[in-house]
Amino acid sequence: MSFWDGTQWVNEERVARPPSGRRAAGRIRGALVTTAIAAAMLAVPASTLAKGNSGGSTTPWIALASVNGAAPVHPSLGSWVGFAAGYPSTTKNPWVSLTCVEGSTVVYVEGGSPSHTFLLGGGSSIWLSVGGTATCTADLGDLYWRGGHEYYTYLATTSFGAN
Repeated sequence: MSFWDGTQWVNEERVARPPSGRRAAGRIRGALVTTAIAAAMLAVPASTLAKGNSGGSTTPWIALASVNGAAPVHPSLGSWVGFAAGYPSTTKNPWVSLTCVEGSTVVYVEGGSPSHTFLLGGGSSIWLSVGGTATCTADLGDLYWRGGHEYYTYLATTSFGAN
């Protein structure tokens, strides 16, 4: 099992407690990230997070389902995109992490439930500022907390280009 620690994918076996002398800036950054995720989850209605959306799938999957509310066509900066996903009923908190890159530069990142609709570029991002063509990847995972630590178990992925 692996999880996203905010900067990279980490195998769960390698997770160690942070050193007790961790800098205050690191603690503040971690608290802000956790607060932002918690606030986003509170903004999503409980019915949206219901397991009924999974369809009882045992093999996790995710696919681009809509662009601007219609059948998926080639999305672009400023498009609203939605995803269809399937995941095991044991998934505690299904979560989609959408990341768009231009070359090796991350230009846009957003997370939400599988039924969330994402605005490519968001309200403020590097991509929105500079434009251009990006490659976007939506990762489906299980976002959960255990022992005061946040974990993200990767389940499935899909990618698409957007200009």
